[in-house]
Amino acid sequence: MDEKRLYILAVLLLGLVTVPFSVEAQQKDAFKKEHFINNTDTLHYRVLFPNNFSEKKEYPLVLFLHGAGERGNNNESQLIHGSDIFLNSRENFPAIVVFPQAQKTIIGQM
Repeated sequence: MDEKRLYILAVLLLGLVTVPFSVEAQQKDAFKKEHFINNTDTLHYRVLFPNNFSEKKEYPLVLFLHGAGERGNNNESQLIHGSDIFLNSRENFPAIVVFPQAQKTIIGQM
């Protein structure tokens, strides 16, 4: 394979690899990062608002609770499972969806 063909193949493969990550990043941006602080405790959470959100309208509130594998403090892992369902249904089912993230705890330390 000559150098020009190898270069073209590399560019095409790089494009295929980077497209899903850029789409994923754009989807995560739809979920507004927030946190609630009470004394020394911090609760990270994400909020997804309906398309064309208006403060003058009322919307249902959905609280999405993740599984044990999504615990942490990066304010992203809680979006791994289920967030795409809410993102893709914003047009047909407008709601405010909150994704809190539980912190990882060591057993015996609370």
